[in-house]
Amino acid sequence: PVGRLSPGATLTQVRVALARISSDLRERLPEVWQAGDSLQAVPTGEVAFNPGVDRAVVSANMLALGLVGLVLLIACANLASFLLARALGRRREVALRIALGATRGRLLRQLLTETLFLAVLGGLAGLPLALWILDLGMSFTLPLPFPLWLDFSFDWRVLGFTLVTALSAGVLVGLIPALQATRPEIAPTLQNESTGSRSSSVLTLSRVLVAGQMAVCVILLVASGLFIRSFDASRLLDPGFGREPTALLSFMIPSGDYGPDEARAHMGSFLEEVRAIPGVLRAGAISNIHLNTVNSMLLDVNVDGVPPPQGRSVHEVDFTSVGEEFFAAAGIPLLAGRNFDERDHLESVPVAIVNEAMAERFWPGESPLGRTIRVEVPGFPDVTVVGVVATAKIRTLGESPRPFIYLPYNQEYNAWVTILAVTRGDPAGLARELYRRLRERHRDFIVTGSRTLEEHIGVMLVLRRLSAALSSVFALVAMGLAVMGLYGVVSHAVARRGREVGIRMSLGASPGSVVALQLRDGMRLVGVGGVLGLMAAAGVARGLAGFLYGVSALDPVTFGAVILLLATVASVGAYVPARRSCRVNPVDVLKRG
Repeated sequence: PVGRLSPGATLTQVRVALARISSDLRERLPEVWQAGDSLQAVPTGEVAFNPGVDRAVVSANMLALGLVGLVLLIACANLASFLLARALGRRREVALRIALGATRGRLLRQLLTETLFLAVLGGLAGLPLALWILDLGMSFTLPLPFPLWLDFSFDWRVLGFTLVTALSAGVLVGLIPALQATRPEIAPTLQNESTGSRSSSVLTLSRVLVAGQMAVCVILLVASGLFIRSFDASRLLDPGFGREPTALLSFMIPSGDYGPDEARAHMGSFLEEVRAIPGVLRAGAISNIHLNTVNSMLLDVNVDGVPPPQGRSVHEVDFTSVGEEFFAAAGIPLLAGRNFDERDHLESVPVAIVNEAMAERFWPGESPLGRTIRVEVPGFPDVTVVGVVATAKIRTLGESPRPFIYLPYNQEYNAWVTILAVTRGDPAGLARELYRRLRERHRDFIVTGSRTLEEHIGVMLVLRRLSAALSSVFALVAMGLAVMGLYGVVSHAVARRGREVGIRMSLGASPGSVVALQLRDGMRLVGVGGVLGLMAAAGVARGLAGFLYGVSALDPVTFGAVILLLATVASVGAYVPARRSCRVNPVDVLKRG
């Protein structure tokens, strides 16, 4: 919900009021409003998309913008390098215009106009491609636990931003070549004499731009490699549950229509029907499934002999309610003690099962069985530990072992339910069957999800998958642009050194040595850019460390693969134009010279 502050009201007053409402809801609707649930007020200025996923969305957006910016930088450097070569070829034309009275300002305007025309043409040509990519993107559905619609319709603001970016890039790219072109040495140029110093400075700048492209390309390739390696490592993570084909059905029982006892009876009856479906091996229920990206449940507790964290009076521990067959259905083994059973009801002693991480945290080297957990929530009873189960992933796949408390559903009712059904058949088909049967029996139950457990766990990999895919695409585009720039520089060098090559070959130089000479000059640029890029990539990789899992920011495999890939591709890009230098006829070249 979105609200507006009344005149004179403050955000602090709103938060106090919401805290009071949350407390009242816990007292009036304990079966729905669990301990730790609360209403929060967030200023709209701090909300980018949705408070629950803003951090992930903003991180993904910043990553995408950074990738786009680096690719744009390479494209601009590439175009500037070609324009510098073109300016060198037009130096006689420019010198003649200046000799005839053209001012430098007028020549600058002409050259910049030509560059801007190219920028506008490029921007307009890119729009249809961008629209096609957007349409393609809209055809993909992300495996999220909630519906997500993004507006990719045509927007004049986006068009304006695109044109402004293209024009700005055109001005920045064309300015240096235009300045170089309008400062020719007039007399030597008109007399076809060498203008070595000017040509040398232009060629040096062109080589610097190519080396810079290689450096940026290395940064993108390293980032892409790290994201791919991190994604592969994440896929191999064991969540600690759901190792068998399992179907999930999540729903909410309307509290206004069903009391806790009636709701438990209906859920138990439905579970028995699920277990009777052919192919279903086991079925259980949990109120808040592990790795739930949109909700977490916390309980304030204390344990004798274990002081709370500094500055706090309680320990915050994740918890949920489960049915008797949940651990068998989820594949979470019981390590000590007993499972929940018919002994655990409202009139019996409140009990709990803890995971191994909680046992090691609160009772290291001792048995937690029979120990008491004091729940520091009004109206919530203390619980006695009766069992210990293996630790499963609770919030994220990459998290450290997190303490967790399981409460019996018969003692701690919750209107939110997720059914897990292990099958020997197709879990997706079973999920659809569960949905159909629930709708037939209870049309008033609010279904919030029907999917496989594999799909549920896969949600945790969405951002890593997108990061790996996006960075790979941009890295390949950047590498293609950088190699094009290298190709252009080597081609220009081959054309300029035609007379030199002819003399070398007439004096007995072999074609291979001529090619090696040209190739060595090109690969020198790759080497300089590669070294600078690796140093910059090391710094960028440290900044990406928070997004990585299972791989070091300075992963030697990634850096080694990038070096090998860039050296191989760049060698091909430099060899193709260099190969042409050995095909010249020395006699023809010397006659033309």
